Amino acid sequence: MAEGLKPCPFCGGRATEARNIDGELHDIYCLRCKALVRFTDIQPKKTDTFGKTAEEWAAKWNRRADQ
Repeated sequence: MAEGLKPCPFCGGRATEARNIDGELHDIYCLRCKALVRFTDIQPKKTDTFGKTAEEWAAKWNRRADQ
């Protein structure tokens, strides 16, 4: 999915994803400035906040404020 991620909203660097040993997405982060969106079980109501699928999480990373 990393090829579908927009550049970092802070520095314009390349974004990538990290997966756990089971192949589940747990981070989307910038390779340049290290800004990240983390998806872990310790976040309350993870599915309500970030979505249920990797595609929904990528959509959150890709979202930008109106210009």
